[in-house]
Amino acid sequence: MNRTATRAWPNTLQIYGIAAVLIAVSWAGLATLGMDPGGDGRIVLIAVAALILMPAMLRDPFGMLCLVLLLLPFSLGVLQIEIGIVTFNPYTLGIMGALLVVIAGMAMGKLRYRFAPEDVGVLLLGLSFLLSTLRARNTVEAGFLAFHGVFIPIVTYFALKTLIRTPEQYRKALVAFVSGVTAFALFGLFEFARNPVRLHVLNMPSISAAALLTAGLIVITYSGWWRKPLAMLAALALFGALLATFSRGYLVLLLLTPLFFRILRRGHATTLMVAMLAASLIGTLVFVQVYELFHVEGLDKGQEQTAERITDLGYWLNSLYGRARYYSVGLQEFARSPIIGNGFHQNFVSGDGHAVVWHNFHVEWLEYGGIIAYLLYVAVLVLHFRGMSRAARSQRTVAVNLMVIFTILLNGLMNSFTAGISPILGFLFMALNRARDNYIASETRSARSVTRRVPKAQSQAVGTRGTPGKQSPVSPFTPGRRPLDPGL
Repeated sequence: MNRTATRAWPNTLQIYGIAAVLIAVSWAGLATLGMDPGGDGRIVLIAVAALILMPAMLRDPFGMLCLVLLLLPFSLGVLQIEIGIVTFNPYTLGIMGALLVVIAGMAMGKLRYRFAPEDVGVLLLGLSFLLSTLRARNTVEAGFLAFHGVFIPIVTYFALKTLIRTPEQYRKALVAFVSGVTAFALFGLFEFARNPVRLHVLNMPSISAAALLTAGLIVITYSGWWRKPLAMLAALALFGALLATFSRGYLVLLLLTPLFFRILRRGHATTLMVAMLAASLIGTLVFVQVYELFHVEGLDKGQEQTAERITDLGYWLNSLYGRARYYSVGLQEFARSPIIGNGFHQNFVSGDGHAVVWHNFHVEWLEYGGIIAYLLYVAVLVLHFRGMSRAARSQRTVAVNLMVIFTILLNGLMNSFTAGISPILGFLFMALNRARDNYIASETRSARSVTRRVPKAQSQAVGTRGTPGKQSPVSPFTPGRRPLDPGL
C-alpha cells in the first residue's frame, strides 16, 4: 500500500490544526491593529492559509483531498468569501491545488493518467463554454458563473480520478464526503429546530442542501452502510434534514430510487440515460405550450416556505407554472445564438425583477452554451453511463454512483444542473467511477504481469486440486474477469 495514503489522516489533520491556529492568531492580530478581519483583512487570512496549505497539498495530496471533500458541504455558504468578483472557499482552493499536484505528478512521472471515452468531451465542454463566455454580453459575469458551474466541476473530475489510486483511498474519499454531509445535516437540524421554516443550512440555498443530503443518503442506503449503527444514525440525520428543506423534487425521486437501482443493476444504464434525456427534452418542449393550465390563483407566497409547500397541491401546480414560464423565456434567448450560446448570465424574467436560473438543464445547456455545448453534455453523460453499464451489473459501487448522478440530473429538470452544488456532485461521482475503474485495471495488469513472470516449472508443480501438471492461479484476479468490488 502507498505509505503516504496510510499516514494521510494524521499528517493532514495536524497541518490543518496548525493552519487554524495561525489563521486565528492572524485574525486576532488584524483586529488589534484596527483592520476588519471580515473586510480587507480577509486577503491577509487567505494568503496565510494558502502559504500553509499548498505545501501540505504537495506533501500529502490524498489526505488534503479528503479534507477538501469533507469541507465541500460548508464551502458554498458559511466558509465562502467574496473579494471583488472572485469567490474563495475551501473547496475551490483545495480542488485547484489538487489539479496542480496532478499536473506536477504527471510531469515528474509519479502519476499516470488513464483516458476514458468521455474525457475528450469534458475537455471540449470546457473549451466550448470558454468561447461562449468570451462573446457574452457581460464577460466578467459570464466568467464568474462559468468558473463555478463548469470549470470547477471539470477540475473535480480530472483531479479525483487521478489522485484516487487504491481501493482504500476510494473508500476514505467517500467516507470523507459522507462525513462532511452528515455534519452539515446536523447543523441543518439544529437550525430547523430553532426556526421551523424551509431550511437554508449555513446560508446554502435549500436546493443545493437537498442535493448534498440526497447524495449522502443514497450512498449510505444503497451501499449497505446503513447496517452499521453509526451509519444508520447518519442516514436518519440526512433524511430529517432533507425533509426540512421541503425539496419536493428530491423527496419524490427518493421514492423512485429502488426502480432506478434495479434498472442499473441489470446493466441498462445507457438505456436509462438516453430514454430520460429524450423523453425529458420532448416533455419540456410540450410543457412550454400548455403551462397556463397549471396556474393557481390566491396562494400566499409566504406560506411556500412552510410545510404547506409539500402538503398543498396548489403550490406544486403553481411551481410548475412558474418554471414553465422560465423555460419559455430561456428558449427565446437560445434563439438569439443557437450554435455557441449566450454564455452564462443572471437571468431576469420580465415583470419579476428577480434573478433566477432557467430551472431546466435542457434550457440552460441550450441557452448558455448553444447546440455545441448541449451535444457535448449529452455525449459526456451517455458515454459515461455506457462505459459503466456492464460494471454496474457486478459492482454495487458503480450502480450507486450512477444513481446519484442520475437523480441529481433528473432533479435538474425542475431546478438546475449548472448552478449551485449540482454540477460539482455530478462530475465528482463520475470521477469516483473512473477512479475505481482505473485501480481495478491497474491491479489486473499487475496480476497478469506476476503470472507471466512465474517460472513454468513452478506453475506446473501443483495443480488446481493438488494434481501435478495443471496450472493453478497465482493471483485473485483471473484474466478476463472483474475482481470482487473492493470499494465498499
